[in-house]
Amino acid sequence: MRIVHFSDLHLGVFPPAIFSLPAKCFLGAANYWLHRRRHFRPEMIARLAEQLPALAPDLVICTGDLVNISIPEEFALARKQLQPILDWAGERFVYVPGNHDAYVDDPRCQEALEQTFFQLNSGRWQLSELPAILRHGDVVLLLINGARPASFWLSNGSLNETDQARINALLQEPRRPNEIRLGVCHFPVLSSNGNSLGLGWLRGLDGGDSIRRHLQQREIDVLLCGHIHYPFTVTKPNGAIQICPGSLTMKATFAVIDRVPDEPRLHYEYIKLTQ
Repeated sequence: MRIVHFSDLHLGVFPPAIFSLPAKCFLGAANYWLHRRRHFRPEMIARLAEQLPALAPDLVICTGDLVNISIPEEFALARKQLQPILDWAGERFVYVPGNHDAYVDDPRCQEALEQTFFQLNSGRWQLSELPAILRHGDVVLLLINGARPASFWLSNGSLNETDQARINALLQEPRRPNEIRLGVCHFPVLSSNGNSLGLGWLRGLDGGDSIRRHLQQREIDVLLCGHIHYPFTVTKPNGAIQICPGSLTMKATFAVIDRVPDEPRLHYEYIKLTQ
């Protein structure tokens, strides 16, 4: 069982009606086009697609931040850029949103996110149906959506009480023999130094303490996340792991994760695409 995991594409287009955007989108677009865009290289998406036949993963997982300010034009670009990966992976492709995908509480932006989520996941779920389970052999993915529109200057997310109760219920289902459970969420719940407080209120996941508890109790064995643009891993004393592959388009990195039959642990490595 092999998984290719990537994250944080941050694809942007110059807004066609920039002065009619919500204020947060206007500032986000200005920041992107004046500063951030020079750090991202969209061509890395096609470079990853070229690697997939040789890597032969069973699943390809993207943990969010496809876009910059969540306008429909950006989501259209993201679907186009991801098409070579989708052509290869088909229903083996899995996506959960990031905070930039749910940038503002605007009906057009929200509709574009929901349509993109549905299409990229081959119509298996509506966004409102998350958290949800996807089984692939003895690997169980728990798909978690912590992305919510936030106020100015915040890049955090949240899990409300309903989300947490649903996650608890899904994790109470009995494990099958040799089953391993992977949480899939944009937000890490542990910082790169292993700090159990995560990233704080500015950038972290409100309600993330519930995910930390599931890791501590090994109800979740591995958390696949994004949000942080450099790759890092946190391994807990009980063997639970958090894996962040970094930004594919900024750092040119992604993760390859292998589950060897009859072994309790995953093997993983970070791969950097050549410039």
